[in-house]
Parts: sequence; structure tokens; C-alpha cells
Amino acid sequence: MCDVIEMTSKITSLSRTAFNNRLKLSVSKELKGLNTYNQRIEALVDDIYDVINEIGEEEWKVLKNPLELLIYTTKDLLKTYRKNYHGQKECEDLEGMLSYLIEVQYDIVRFRLPNPKREEWAKMLNEIVKDRMNQTV
Repeated sequence: MCDVIEMTSKITSLSRTAFNNRLKLSVSKELKGLNTYNQRIEALVDDIYDVINEIGEEEWKVLKNPLELLIYTTKDLLKTYRKNYHGQKECEDLEGMLSYLIEVQYDIVRFRLPNPKREEWAKMLNEIVKDRMNQTV
């Protein structure tokens, strides 16, 4: 079972960092440490993918809100950063990390949580595979 408390702590810490970075940008027009923030997001997402098969409904109940908050604060940071540093490599990297966060959220919801249509899709896929195999014989 994945350690949701540790994962939640990492997610919350990153959200605080994003918020603090956004505040720094709004006051000083300068931001240091964005590369570190990007690296921390990448490490977090890698950690989540390492245990994604252990994430179920109970774990998602704990992780959902902090992950949504992290995505929201990262979007706000990116918006503020774009105003000041549009076109910079760090801005592009931050966009990539935001996509990475959204992707892991989507993968958990799509592939790890119960889905009433999953059985229907599996049946359809099996029928397609059978039809293809019959066509090649």
C-alpha cells in the first residue's frame, strides 16, 4: 500500500512553494529556484507513478484535494510567471510539469478508480480482437 500521508505531505509542500513563488513574483518580479520546483514536481509525479497500482478509492480520497490544489497553484504560478518571463526555458519547463501533474491525475481517475463502463469497453475490445484474429486466419 502506498504511503498516502507521505505523498500528501509532499503535495502540500509543493503547493506552498508554488504559492510562495507566486507571491515573490508579484512583489519583486524576480524568481529564483523555479528549476528546483520543477524538479520536485517531476520527482513527485515519478513517485506517484511508482505506486500508482496501489492507489484505489481510499487513497484517492486522501490525495485528491491536495493534488487538485497543487495543480491550481501551479497554474496560477505559471500564469504569473508568463506575464514576467514569457518564452523563458523555465516557463516552458513549468508548463511541462503542469501537464505532467494533470496527466497523473487523469491516469489515476481513468485507470485506477472504478469505472462502470470498464467492463463494457473490455468486452468490446475482446470482440474486436476476436474479429481481427478470425480475419487473419
